[in-house]
Amino acid sequence: MGVLITFWIALGVMEGSLCSVTEKRGGSSGSLVVICLFLLSFTGCDCAHSRHLACANRGLRTVLNLQYNQIAIIHPKAFEKLSRLEELYLGHNLLTALPAGSLQHLKKLSTFYGNNNHIKKITPDNFLNLDKLVKLRLDGNSLEVLPDSVFKGLTSLQYLHLEHNKVQHIHRNAFSKLTNLRFLNLAHNKQSALTSVLTFSPLRALTTLLKNNFLTSLCKCMASILLFL
Repeated sequence: MGVLITFWIALGVMEGSLCSVTEKRGGSSGSLVVICLFLLSFTGCDCAHSRHLACANRGLRTVLNLQYNQIAIIHPKAFEKLSRLEELYLGHNLLTALPAGSLQHLKKLSTFYGNNNHIKKITPDNFLNLDKLVKLRLDGNSLEVLPDSVFKGLTSLQYLHLEHNKVQHIHRNAFSKLTNLRFLNLAHNKQSALTSVLTFSPLRALTTLLKNNFLTSLCKCMASILLFL
């Protein structure tokens, strides 16, 4: 059977219109992905009909939805021309990694979904220049470690989903700079110990912390975290 793929983008803040590109194809070609990203690299697009995307210097409003496909690799420059993009959805694909710097040109990005892929590792280079990002979903992946200052550039982040991974180690500075974070979900991971109160101490705006892990060892001073939350 052919695979039904739908990409949708919101166009022109003033027009408030919604344009979609839909194509039924076999699984052998990823041409629709290439075409959509190429067209989006122009200053804007307009809707002629449900299967046609025409660029007419309109300016993109905000959204690129590539969820529920079979995307396994992202070229480091795939989003280089999409500087106006505010929401990017890559959930439910086959990604095993986010190329370093692949999102750095999305300086207006406020929402990024990378959930339900097979991503095994993240570094600070994955989140360069994303100081307007408010919501980040990386749940349902295969992350094992949250390294030192991995989210340090995400100074506006308020919602962070990391549940249903394989996290076994969280560096004590993993959440440094996340002073605006309100919601953190770490449930259903494999961490067995939290040994430093410094892990959560930067999260002064946090109101919701979800954790349901195999915790067997806690630092004696962990209770002092309540002074910070």
